[in-house]
Amino acid sequence: MKRLILFPDVFIWEAPEKCVVYNSIERKGSIIQLDDGLSDLICHLQNPDSLYSIVLHDSLFRTKQIETFLSYILDSNSGCIVDDSPDLKLSLKPILRIQDDATYYKWQLRQGITEDAVNNLHSVILNVGSDYGDDLFAKQTLYPVKNSGENIVFRDVLDFFNRARGSDFLSDISIVGNCGGVMREDFLQQISTITNLNFYLNYEYIRSNPTVLNTLSDYGKVTVLVRASCSLDDMSWFLPDLVKDISQIWILIESEKDYDVLCSFGSELLARNIVSVIPLFNGCNINFMHKALDIDVGELLANGPDKRQIFINQALNVFDFGKLYIMPSGLVYANLCNAPIGSIKDNISKLIISEFSKGTSWLKTRGEGKCRKCMFRFLCPSPSNYESLMNTSFCNIF
Repeated sequence: MKRLILFPDVFIWEAPEKCVVYNSIERKGSIIQLDDGLSDLICHLQNPDSLYSIVLHDSLFRTKQIETFLSYILDSNSGCIVDDSPDLKLSLKPILRIQDDATYYKWQLRQGITEDAVNNLHSVILNVGSDYGDDLFAKQTLYPVKNSGENIVFRDVLDFFNRARGSDFLSDISIVGNCGGVMREDFLQQISTITNLNFYLNYEYIRSNPTVLNTLSDYGKVTVLVRASCSLDDMSWFLPDLVKDISQIWILIESEKDYDVLCSFGSELLARNIVSVIPLFNGCNINFMHKALDIDVGELLANGPDKRQIFINQALNVFDFGKLYIMPSGLVYANLCNAPIGSIKDNISKLIISEFSKGTSWLKTRGEGKCRKCMFRFLCPSPSNYESLMNTSFCNIF
């Protein structure tokens, strides 16, 4: 007798009448139609006791769909068919094994233990605001809110940053807005000793304060935010002299016209490897956003995520996890589309435990809500703020 053995990097997800077979080593997959025979075969394979294998008895009625499935498994290097033997090396289906962090940290809190949770903090973003800011854009990317920054209590901010130092995995602090206009150099010197610093400034602010680039680049990496609809034509003065102090330029586009202008103007700009193009929802450009961001099943199956990324998609939100946002008011958010989880004077571990308990940002995945029954849910990227703000889905699969 022969035995079918699937390899441990192969995933099978089912939906009514069809399934996806996905090889995370090759990062490719295929949709296969189901019939009763193939559904039973896959059900057996998915049972952990089967060790991701099944004996292909001579009496097995091989339907057309079973034959299609077996051919694809072999052709895609997703498994093998061998002579059955008690000595065969079998495997387990790929299963995510993680500790239930929310339950664990809530138990620690009841015991008066709060220190461990802070290690889930990877990044802190301080939004000081700007006269050129936009609250809607700030919910989509690292963009300043509309605020002068005058009401920020930097003593409290510095204390928060120093307490965040308790995370062994804190990789960076980002400051968004008129960094040079509201911060003294002694403040910058102190926070630069904590971890890596990143600064995000509107192009319009730099246009009026060109010396700020030189000052901030001494302490960290500088990213310039350029709204294509407002500032792109004005950037010719900017590139030759000041680009030496810039780590990144983000071109923010809101329409196909913006992109056309960028292409016609920016051959020199786009040739630089420091430039990224980011679409932004402005409240009126839903059609453009769909063209820019809609998920395509062909792309997912032709060049999808690897096994590690699939497991991450099952467990957490890659856009939010590990990030805390401090607003000019001193309120702290895990995601700017949701309610604040506390203030900068609160214990950081308790803030994180609160977020784990609610699960509205860091742990928000496509395993819940309207995506939970979709067979592509863990191939797709995590839910984003674009979807929340636009009250729409970028899925054109089902």
